[in-house]
Amino acid sequence: MNLGIIIAVSEYTTLGNNLPGCKIDGEIISKIIKSDQKFDDVLIITKNTESVSVKQELIQFVDTHKQDDINEVVFYFTGHGDFCDGEFYYLLSDYDKKRRKQTSLENSELDSLLKNLSPNTAVKIVDACHSGTPYIKDMETFDSYLKGTQGKFNKCYFMFSSQSDQHSYQDENLSFFTRSIAESIYKHESDSIRYKDIIDFVSDSFSDKHSQTPFFVVQADFTELFCSTPATLKNAVKGLVQESSLEFVSEEGSEEKKSLSDIIKADANRYCTEDEAKSHVVEFMTSLENLSLRSDISKLYDTLTVLLGFLW
Repeated sequence: MNLGIIIAVSEYTTLGNNLPGCKIDGEIISKIIKSDQKFDDVLIITKNTESVSVKQELIQFVDTHKQDDINEVVFYFTGHGDFCDGEFYYLLSDYDKKRRKQTSLENSELDSLLKNLSPNTAVKIVDACHSGTPYIKDMETFDSYLKGTQGKFNKCYFMFSSQSDQHSYQDENLSFFTRSIAESIYKHESDSIRYKDIIDFVSDSFSDKHSQTPFFVVQADFTELFCSTPATLKNAVKGLVQESSLEFVSEEGSEEKKSLSDIIKADANRYCTEDEAKSHVVEFMTSLENLSLRSDISKLYDTLTVLLGFLW
């Protein structure tokens, strides 16, 4: 039996930074996995992505299949991520930094849940900031980690969109890492595609994009297939990818070099509008004016007021 788990988190309540591209990320991976008869059961979570709901669905899905003979399980996540104190966290819709463990899914917890299925091959595809979890480098020790006492992975393909100290990027329609995976499928000339084929394509796609470097952990034969790639699937995936509004271009190889000002303005569009920025500054200044400051600090505040007034 082969299983698929897809979690796409696009809306956040406490971060104030929704990820609209994650919605289509989830649609693309869902279409790929659901179109292939290889997968016997697929859990898709794209709504009700608060922590309690996601964890309940995930645990229920694992409990349902933990007595089955699992050949392969594929886990896919797209959303915010955070790496803290040696642990990667999948951030869910109600994420609160003060309740980090309660409102996110720890990578170690996810590994334990997947090990309960004792799959022959475990696959994790993670499109999130800081997702490149630095697993144990020594292969003998890493092998022991995969084959723990509470279940095991015989083989694994772990694909992360960025290093643990990097961000992962998207435009309003699609995450760059997921888009590269999708492109690897509809541009693949064969009627099936291996995980190794995807890794090679993604690695080449990001080879000159130094701000985001995908990270891979593999202990397998390189013969394992991800899915079949009939023309109908390729056309469907290509159509979804082409809805993306931003060209996926080389950082160094574009014909027209952008100025620093252009880069900053383009990047600023991911955060807030000019009016929103001005509103935040006014709110900040008003808050300062209402504070009772010591005389020495008050002098610094006067200087800051002059500087901000000049910049304004």
